[in-house]
Amino acid sequence: MNTSQHEMLLKDFEPYFNCPLEFDSNNSCLIMMPDEMTVQIEFNRYGVLIIACRVGIVEGRFRDLVFKEALRANYFYPPSQGVFGFSKKTNQLFLYKMVDPQTINKHEIGLIFDPLIKRGKNWAESLARNEIPELEITLT
Repeated sequence: MNTSQHEMLLKDFEPYFNCPLEFDSNNSCLIMMPDEMTVQIEFNRYGVLIIACRVGIVEGRFRDLVFKEALRANYFYPPSQGVFGFSKKTNQLFLYKMVDPQTINKHEIGLIFDPLIKRGKNWAESLARNEIPELEITLT
């Protein structure tokens, strides 16, 4: 996909977020959700769409406990619900997923964003209360 196709895809996301979207000078789009969740959309160098929720800043001894639980969550949940990562530079925990833009159906955009945003929000709310979210593990 080229830049104009990336911009067209971003326009397809506008009804979901209910606001105009555009890439900044870093080819990234940062969206402030009404519930203070921040969603970032960008493409990596291979043209894969990366969608990330900034979950929160984690520091000190609490950080180790959060990392342990985030790693467990990465193991137990499918990548479609997001994968936890950490930025050492900003001490920011984030939840992201990578999506092949060729597979996106603009009528099913909620299926891409809803699980990620919901999970990110749950974690952000728990961390804001200095709690670690509990895993909901269901075995089939």
